[in-house]
Amino acid sequence: MSERKNIWDILSDKQLNIEQEYLNLWKLVSADNQVTRYERGYTNRYSLHEIISNNFIDFRNRGTFIAFNEFLNYLELQIPNSYNPLSMVVTIDTLNLLIEIILLVFSELDDLNYGYNYGDIRGSISQNIELILQKSNQKVVEIEKGKQIIVPNDETVTAVSELILPDDEKLALSILGYSHYANKDNISVKDKILNDLHKYLKSKFEKIDNSNIEYVFNNLFLRHGKGENKARIDMLGVKAVNSLYDALFREVLYFMLGKEHENFTELIKGVKKEVGDARG
Repeated sequence: MSERKNIWDILSDKQLNIEQEYLNLWKLVSADNQVTRYERGYTNRYSLHEIISNNFIDFRNRGTFIAFNEFLNYLELQIPNSYNPLSMVVTIDTLNLLIEIILLVFSELDDLNYGYNYGDIRGSISQNIELILQKSNQKVVEIEKGKQIIVPNDETVTAVSELILPDDEKLALSILGYSHYANKDNISVKDKILNDLHKYLKSKFEKIDNSNIEYVFNNLFLRHGKGENKARIDMLGVKAVNSLYDALFREVLYFMLGKEHENFTELIKGVKKEVGDARG
């Protein structure tokens, strides 16, 4: 017979149910009568969703969208309710996108300052978001004033970002954003971040004492032209190059912290064989 857990153990051990957390956030956003505002002698009550929809046109960061639902449709996010049950697959990336939208909304509403009293609803939503991030080992990073994204809570990435921050704030933020879900398969973005990181390395170190790092930068990046480098990249294929860039990113971070990993050495040996490099 299994040992019964107390309530605190149950709450602590509860696994992250991504779909349920998505539903819960929308339930909080859509809950009726949570937001109040005194208008013309009356106290009017709204859901947070109504407040967002009513004021979306005044948001500074709305692009060319003129309605909140139009914005959500473009992002392929569904607002589930009793009349419209959830019919989409919810991944951790979907949940992160919803959280980023909520953070954006909070920032915009604060800037507008239209005199709404949010009662406890914003605190409840923020608490849920905080627990989701804890369970998924992620954190919020502000890339610009009022612009926040969700990224993995990675000690190595954070350490290097803090190391670079005094010299190059933009690069430091790019490093934090490298692992953002939107960049997962975006080789061009990764290429740009890695090249900027390489330039920073060269400005700080007389010699990059890691031949594997230099091999990838010198032979598998298009910045050196579209001749042999392009041929090598094509030979490896998009998926392999994407994985290679991720491994390179990690190795550069380790290098900056005075570390190296044998796994990267073995990876580069395999890459050299794949592209027919005799130096392998």
